[in-house]
Amino acid sequence: MRKRLFYIFAVLILTASVFAQENEYLTRGKEFLAAEKLSEANAEFSNCVLKTKESVIVSECYALRAETQPTNLKKLADLNMAVKVAPTNGKAYFYRARFFYRDEQSAKALPDFNKSIELDPTNAEAFYLRSIVLGDYDDKQKPIDDLTAAIKLKPDYSNAYIMRAYAYNDAEKYDPAIADFNKFLEFEPTSDEAVYQRGKTYQAKGDKEKAAADIRKAIEMQPDIPPYKEALADINLSKEEVVKKADEISKKENPYRVLEFLDDYPEYAEDVEILYLKSVANVEAGKFKKADIYFQKQFDSFYKDALSSIAAGDEYAAKEKSAENYEMASLMYATALVGFGSADLVNSLRAVATEKNGLPASKRNPKNLNGYAEFKKAYEETAVKAARIDLENNKLDLALGNFNKAIELNPKSKAALEGRAKVYRKLGKIKLALADEAKARLLTAKK
Repeated sequence: MRKRLFYIFAVLILTASVFAQENEYLTRGKEFLAAEKLSEANAEFSNCVLKTKESVIVSECYALRAETQPTNLKKLADLNMAVKVAPTNGKAYFYRARFFYRDEQSAKALPDFNKSIELDPTNAEAFYLRSIVLGDYDDKQKPIDDLTAAIKLKPDYSNAYIMRAYAYNDAEKYDPAIADFNKFLEFEPTSDEAVYQRGKTYQAKGDKEKAAADIRKAIEMQPDIPPYKEALADINLSKEEVVKKADEISKKENPYRVLEFLDDYPEYAEDVEILYLKSVANVEAGKFKKADIYFQKQFDSFYKDALSSIAAGDEYAAKEKSAENYEMASLMYATALVGFGSADLVNSLRAVATEKNGLPASKRNPKNLNGYAEFKKAYEETAVKAARIDLENNKLDLALGNFNKAIELNPKSKAALEGRAKVYRKLGKIKLALADEAKARLLTAKK
């Protein structure tokens, strides 16, 4: 009996010593990694993987060894092994999600962040990074919710406050955005960027006085940043000056910059010219639903003008406004049909283009709306343009969606086929890339 107890005791001591050694591999590997000694860290993590039996420790060693690997292929292989050996380890999914996030593969990062948070809801960084990934999608509340969760877990998480301020701005919730900029500045009082962005938030809210004060303060903190001085000069622009500058921006920069600039002038938000610029910029950005909202607002404005003219007894002006209504209805219909095809909207536009404007029967079939083919061609070109911008920014999911839209509009679009082939190659879908390249070559040969 005594021998047996001694044997058990000896085994326990040996096991404890082995686990202590196994943990030392992980500890030393982390120390080398922190010191950026990658080859030494790789050796320690490799020993950990080979000599450790505890699956959670092995999983973490695989995940951390990925940081030392020279290529993305090897990094991903290690991260996949980290998940495989410990499928209930939330950290493993987090590390792989972070890899996809850094590689700008949002569609792959999101499910791993979801799984990581499901298994380990105490990881503030997982919530923080998922909020950034969710920023690529339409739901503006989800990033706010994730950042709130991150702050709850880690109240001194300064970056989470400023990111939530940006998220609130995107959702046009300016008061909580300002509160978060204030909180961030408690942690980082020398951040000129936060002061500047708070000023821009005041401007979006319509408080020009506070906006100017913050932007001046940002200039005092960093006098050599041209956008700060330009923003201060822009605060008191007239509507005509805003229209002119937006037109200049549209010729030099992408449509997102035009929308960002116009959003700084809430006092002109309902003006017909501003609505038109916003609708065009949204079309160029491939945001057809948003474009239609602004087209609808334009139409409503024209229609109210026509009613006012009728009430004033000015029939000539009323007829002029009716003609404008018809043209706007045509453009809106094309947006609905080509961009996202809402049956309800199509029916309402049919009513607008016939009953309200008293158009002749020959024009009552929306399929005969003047310029439909031109609109369709314009949307195809816009989709290709937007897709190329997305591809340049490595937003492959968005690029693929826009190239698909262009090909849906025109299956013989050589530019769209060639562009989609590039996306497929980046996604590793070589067969699909070759098929699109072959179609594009065939179109060239036929010409």
